[in-house]
Amino acid sequence: VLWSSQSSWLDSLVWRDPLTGLLNRQAFQAKLEGELQRAYRYGYPVSVLVADLDGFKPINDLLGRDFGDRVLKRVAQTLRQSVRRYDLLCRLGGDEFALALPATSLEGALVVAERLRGRVADERWDEVVGAGSRACPELEAIRQPLGVSVGVTVTQGDVQEEAQKLLASADQAAMTAKAKGRNRVELAIAEGFVEAPTRLPAMPRDLWTALVQYLSHSLNNPTSGILGLAQLALQEKQLPPSVRDALEQIERLSLRLRDFSHRLAHMPVSELIQELEVFQRRLRAPSAGHSFS
Repeated sequence: VLWSSQSSWLDSLVWRDPLTGLLNRQAFQAKLEGELQRAYRYGYPVSVLVADLDGFKPINDLLGRDFGDRVLKRVAQTLRQSVRRYDLLCRLGGDEFALALPATSLEGALVVAERLRGRVADERWDEVVGAGSRACPELEAIRQPLGVSVGVTVTQGDVQEEAQKLLASADQAAMTAKAKGRNRVELAIAEGFVEAPTRLPAMPRDLWTALVQYLSHSLNNPTSGILGLAQLALQEKQLPPSVRDALEQIERLSLRLRDFSHRLAHMPVSELIQELEVFQRRLRAPSAGHSFS
């Protein structure tokens, strides 16, 4: 028990930012290096984001570090709530943060970046610092919307990348976002960048067939039960219009799911793999343009 408590204490002392509890720069780079090695081995992309707060300096200058620290803690909380549990979060220093998103394509990284930008912009910072009721000119510094400039970069999945290089690229993109007006998302990707498709698991054809049959039955059995209950309920003539509308939507969705499960059960394995690859390419295709305000 003593060893465990001391290990936890050392972890927080050596690898964690004392204010926010996020990883510090040293820990982030070490963990990112390990994640990049796994990504290269298994062929999936890793996205790296750098988020630099806009308008934070007046809070520190006019209201003091205590107020600024409360804002930074809330930003860290917003980061945690905006990503998955296994994503890497870091406070690089000052008002700059970094994120690493394993198995996340460019499209997915842009979704996360825009989510972060929107949540920070929508925050009421005067309430965060507990000064909403005080009347003084300095409070106007935090009543103005606080923004965040986000830089995004992503690995290709089939190329061994360096953590320091990726972090520098994302940081440069964040600086570009600030130069273009702040509170926006910018990309830093190599010219001619094309994401490598995620490789499907190499499995024997019989195992693929068994997996498809299992998925088909897993969809069909509960769907048939829900469909039967919905159709039975719709026979009641005295249903309120809102309830009838909801049941009809459930019926339509259940019929679509049932048809899909039947199609899945009779689909050749080669056709299934081909459709999965097409779906992945569509899912991973980047949006047109590289700037998002």
